[in-house]
Parts: sequence; structure tokens; C-alpha cells
Amino acid sequence: MRLVGLNSDRACIADIENDNIEELVYTKLSDIIILDTISNKIKRQIHIKPRAMKQRAEFDQEIYRDISTEDHIDLQRTPSIAGEVILKMHVKDVNGDGKPEIVILRVDGIIACYDVDGHEKWSFFLDPHIVDLATTDRGELRVVVISGYGFLYAISIDGKLYKVDLKDFSGSPLALTSVDSNAGLYAILSREGTIHLVRIELAKEVFKKVIKVSYIANLDLPKHAESTSLHAMSLSGGSTKEALIAGLSDGTVLVIDLKSMEIRARIKLPDRISRIFELPGAADNIGIALDWLGNLAIIRDYDKIEMYEAPTRRRLVDLDCDGTEEEVSVSTKSLRIKKRGELINEIEGYSYISSYAVDDVNLDGKREIIVAWNSKSVTIYDYSGRVLDSTKTLAIPRALMILDINKDNKKEIIVCSNDSIEVFLLD
Repeated sequence: MRLVGLNSDRACIADIENDNIEELVYTKLSDIIILDTISNKIKRQIHIKPRAMKQRAEFDQEIYRDISTEDHIDLQRTPSIAGEVILKMHVKDVNGDGKPEIVILRVDGIIACYDVDGHEKWSFFLDPHIVDLATTDRGELRVVVISGYGFLYAISIDGKLYKVDLKDFSGSPLALTSVDSNAGLYAILSREGTIHLVRIELAKEVFKKVIKVSYIANLDLPKHAESTSLHAMSLSGGSTKEALIAGLSDGTVLVIDLKSMEIRARIKLPDRISRIFELPGAADNIGIALDWLGNLAIIRDYDKIEMYEAPTRRRLVDLDCDGTEEEVSVSTKSLRIKKRGELINEIEGYSYISSYAVDDVNLDGKREIIVAWNSKSVTIYDYSGRVLDSTKTLAIPRALMILDINKDNKKEIIVCSNDSIEVFLLD
């Protein structure tokens, strides 16, 4: 299987060396891995040690001084790797040099920028409650970050940091999405369920530049559940983002018209919404919402929303297309196939089965069994249990979907997880 599409907070496919060859860039704890997609070999591994770690250490020292009676506290003797883990990673030209940079946000509130060789461009410790960021390769402000404390930070094309208090913001900021980077338009979602459409820009004062946030519109979501996620996208097929998709903790997915700031459509999934993605590589713009049980909402337009339910533990399907249905049943680490009550095949693994699908992915007239494993892998089996192909995934798969997304008469295997959506094609 070949990875042909990816949408993730911690990975991307990009030609970062401008040589017309795409690399897979992904994070592993506190490291950035650059993988050659042709040879599948690691080209570079960058260990992140931003200079702003000193700012973070000083912040921790102040906190401990406030709560401790000791005269001296040496935090260097009690290091923690948890704060060094990369929470989000974007690859964009954020300094206007025509080359992509790697922007990372760590769990401890440090944001840093590196070139593709691992040289640090800048780094800042913001605060410990950073929740989201957005990046763009246009305009004067290239990186925008929000904090659950109610602050908004922005970093300009020349690497200068600006900060503003969102004093007019209702609730605790939870998610941020870019609507129109050319116009500086962003949507901010609060945990309590309010969406603010804002314009963020630099304004000149007498002796300095300051960041200015103008509130354009807002929308209060239904208050019966907490908000979980937000994504802006185009549903019309154009480049202009005219829709917001919001997810709630009770499984509700809302599709909002950005122009009128009205809820135009909704669908209810069985469990809490985990992530909202835009399907990469599709001929038409498609939004996907994933809940924690592996159910999906497929959003093609305001009036074209459907639920793709997680597979049941037992189903009847004609695998070999002989007119007789086989029984497919899944337990924790095995998948069994019975025909007329007799066990004819069993697929066993060392890890748990997190999802599965049945479809004719190689177009041979018979249905294959696609199994997603908790060990971050997906395997395709034929009717007899023979392995046709297998691949590693970037995160634990939660849902599988088989679709011809680019209308080339070949079916892609779409793997959804809480961190990413990956699209594979069977060679």
C-alpha cells in the first residue's frame, strides 16, 4: 500500500527540499522525522531542543518559589519528557524566504520554528495552556496561537512575537481555524460553545506595532454539550472557505454558513466527536467527523451529509461472490470467517483489532478483508486469509472507509484516527 494523502496535526507530505520529490515529515515524541517516500528510509531526524526552554525553566522556578519554603530549587535535577512532546506540527513558509519551515508546538507551551536541516529560526515560551495554532504562508502575521488562559499570540514574518488579551471573548478558547489568511480572518471556538469570527492584524501605534483583534460576528452553539473541535473548509469546490464544521461532546456535528453565521445542517453520531478533518486528495471537497466509537459523518454539502457507521462485531457478507453469504465475526485479536456454520478461516494478530472493512479493493471481483490493528497498522487479506498487503500507520486506526475519492475508478483505503486521516492506495 502506498500513502497518497494525509491530513494531520503531527505529520504532512511535502516537498520540503524543493526537488520535486515529496517527503513524509512526522513527529515522534520530541523529534521530527523526515522520511524519503520512495525508499521509505529516514533522511533526517531532528531532535528538538528550543532555546526557549530557558524561559520555561524560569517560569517554573517562579511558580515553585511561590509555593515552596526552600531557598533554592534545582529543576534541572527533575526533568520531565512529557512537556517536550510535540503537540502540533505545521510545515509552511513562515518567514517569506520561499522555503518551507517546520513550526512545532510542544505540550509545555513552547512554540519553535526550524528549517528543514534542523536549525532553529526562533522559539518562544508562551504559557502552559496553549490549545491550538494556525499557520499561513501569506500576509504579515504567519503564526497565530491561542491559549486557554484567554490570550492570543501572533508571530510575524520577521519572527517577532505579539500578544493580546482576548478580553471580549466569551468562554475559554478551545480551537482555532483559519478562514481567510489573506484577510486575516480566523474562527475561534470556546469550550462553552461560542464561535467568534475575528480579524487579526498588526496596527501601528506611535512607537511600536501591536496586534489588533476585531470581532466580526459570533454564534452561540446549542448549550446541551461541550464543544470539542472546529474546522473551516469549502463545500462548493472553490478555494474560498465558506463553511465551519463544529463538533460537540454528545456526538452532534454542526455545519455552519460563514456568511450568515447560521447553522445550516446537523447530524448526530453515537459518541463524542474526536476530530474533524478535510479528506485529502478527493476530487470534491469532503469533510469528515470522527467520534470515539469509530463512526463517521461524511459532509459533502449542507444537504449532503451521511453517517458511516462503525462495523458491527458480526456481519453477513458474500466474500467470494458465489451467492452465499459468509459470517464474519471479530473478537479482540482475531477475525473468523464461517460458511454455512463451518469455520473456514481465522485471522489472528498480536494486537487488538480496532476496526475492519470488507470491499473489493483490488478490483478482482471478490471482496477483501481490510483489518486495522491497534499496533498502528492496516493489513489486507483475501478470502483465504492470505496477506495481500500491509502498511504502518501514523496513529492507532479508529475507522476504515473504502471509497474512490478522486474518481479514477480505483478505491482508496481511508484510515481515520484521533490524530490524522491517511489515504492509501493498493499498488
